[in-house]
Amino acid sequence: MAVTVNDVARLAGVSPATVSRFLNKNAIVSPEASAAIHQAVTELGYDRSATNRGRRPLGRTHSDRRTSILGMLIPNLRADDVLEPVNGMLLHGAESYAREHGYTFVVTRQDEQGNLSQAISGGAVDGIIARSGTLNEDAVPRQVLIVWVFRPRGQFGRGDMVYPDSEGIGRLALDYLLQRKRHQLAVVYTPSLDIEAGLRVDAFVAAAAVAGHAVKVKCCEPAEIPACTAALIEGRGRADGLYLPVGDDVQLAALRTITCAGRKLGKDLDVMGCNNDIRRMRLTYPGIPNIDVRAAEIGKIAAGMLETRLKRPDEQWRRTVVGARLEVLE
Repeated sequence: MAVTVNDVARLAGVSPATVSRFLNKNAIVSPEASAAIHQAVTELGYDRSATNRGRRPLGRTHSDRRTSILGMLIPNLRADDVLEPVNGMLLHGAESYAREHGYTFVVTRQDEQGNLSQAISGGAVDGIIARSGTLNEDAVPRQVLIVWVFRPRGQFGRGDMVYPDSEGIGRLALDYLLQRKRHQLAVVYTPSLDIEAGLRVDAFVAAAAVAGHAVKVKCCEPAEIPACTAALIEGRGRADGLYLPVGDDVQLAALRTITCAGRKLGKDLDVMGCNNDIRRMRLTYPGIPNIDVRAAEIGKIAAGMLETRLKRPDEQWRRTVVGARLEVLE
């Protein structure tokens, strides 16, 4: 019988993941572990070409084999997708967890035709964190586990889910504006971009009604956001508290509209949003408040859920909500 990575790991006194990192030279392994692995490889006569590195054949259970490789699936993997702040934070959280717990972490893709990389379709990874809501689940081998992040809760399928507390985000936004003594409230958002944004708006409006305040709501396409914002902050009954559950670039466009109209943020009116690239935002608008949806924490939790699912693959799928955090610079 061919010697496997698990055999090398047992003799060297390290984890299979450490052996994999040493053999693939894709991460730093301590000198002590490297020496032990090298000695075990020599003693056992380990030949990588004669083994499948301990991976299980298709159709066997997770307890039969572990590749110790987890992946993040980003649609198309174009430069702008990778550079999107929310994806960067998801990757940071998931990769940090994987590294701390002895897993190799890879980033993979689904191309424009919907095809998956060989790493996924060939079963070379144990599980994936899927950012893409368009993923064809049937194309993913059954032994490859899936944890969805930021997938609308109305879409159900195979796998666990981690998503932000959208209703809580809406209530956080309202609480902040009311604490700032803002009572002419308004919302501008683009429902076609994100179902979760609609949940945030509904929670904001419902909480405002309980507090005795009406809310003007503008639904429009991204290109129309500046015009919709201008209509709400001008004229009689203009808004003094504005909630913008929109993307980073669209939020910046709305803020430019406000400042170009001569209204001062934090004085004439307050604005609350969920910006993922808050450092860029505050370079232009220092001190602006923000609700952090905690994408890095979502990535970390998703990686942890994959690990748990590897150990207990037959348990009922789980839905985990991650609470948001209000960031206010005094």
